[in-house]
Amino acid sequence: MGPVVGIDVGGSGMRGRAVHGDRVLAELSWPGPVRISGASLGSRVGELVRALAADAESVAIGCAGVATFGAALSEPLAAAVPAPCVAVCSDLLTAYAGGLGLSADALLADGGAGVVLAAGTGAVAFGGSSRTGWRRADGWGHLLGDDGGGAWIGRAGMNTALRAADRRHGGSAVLLELLRARVGEPSTVVAALTGRADRAGMLAAFAPAVIEAAGVDAAAAGVVRDAAAHLADTAAAVLDPGAAATVTAGSGEVAVTGGLVRPGGILAGLLEDALAARGLVVRRPAGTPLDGAVALAAAVARGRLPAELATAAALTVRPQA
Repeated sequence: MGPVVGIDVGGSGMRGRAVHGDRVLAELSWPGPVRISGASLGSRVGELVRALAADAESVAIGCAGVATFGAALSEPLAAAVPAPCVAVCSDLLTAYAGGLGLSADALLADGGAGVVLAAGTGAVAFGGSSRTGWRRADGWGHLLGDDGGGAWIGRAGMNTALRAADRRHGGSAVLLELLRARVGEPSTVVAALTGRADRAGMLAAFAPAVIEAAGVDAAAAGVVRDAAAHLADTAAAVLDPGAAATVTAGSGEVAVTGGLVRPGGILAGLLEDALAARGLVVRRPAGTPLDGAVALAAAVARGRLPAELATAAALTVRPQA
């Protein structure tokens, strides 16, 4: 088999890796923010694939928004990629495969088993097994969901800063100062957000400042604490005792992946506490969504994933083996 390429696309950027056998041929990161739309994103992904391996035999693209927008997003992405076999799926599948360390063989055999909470620009939990089926929670996008994710934290932080600018109750002078220093004056920030299609990435770019401020500012700490509670609720929904309690054989373990929850950070500690309050524990992820995309690229070049897993993750493959 020739080279395979995995691509991980989120609101804050995209990464790719080309592999031939056990050897990494190339790896590239293109920072965002990224506009999640079919036509414009397709050309950028195609360019990234060509830069990694123009002779790729199989390419797998895990992309935020695929589960929501379906063919309107997945078809332009697949069409833009120059490879005999192209798979496009929700980034929750690549986060699941990477976080649990699933190989191509495991994906093809039974789809693996476990639960992953992916917290980046957005927020989504995904888990299951061939015995229970697979399900997701949240991942509804920054307008109506992704509670506790980077865009949610950034928006809540900006809102708290604007309250301070207005001298309303619940505002934070610390966050207002950070907003002015890192983004701009309130009036220019609002205008910029209104006119941008990649506003989720712009909102998420402010999240690190909010998390950083949580160590010294009560209002920022409240935002981050609420974010941890939302993320824990999302993970718990996948492990609902009435629906999927056997997903991890009763262990209640959740692999947390994504750039938002950094080990040793304030949010990581609050999330661990919030999960513990719901009877769940954090496990270290075995890998990243990019690792999962590479494993998926190798898998789809050889066969079909379990139908329930493919459906749950909005996976499409061109052509299907």
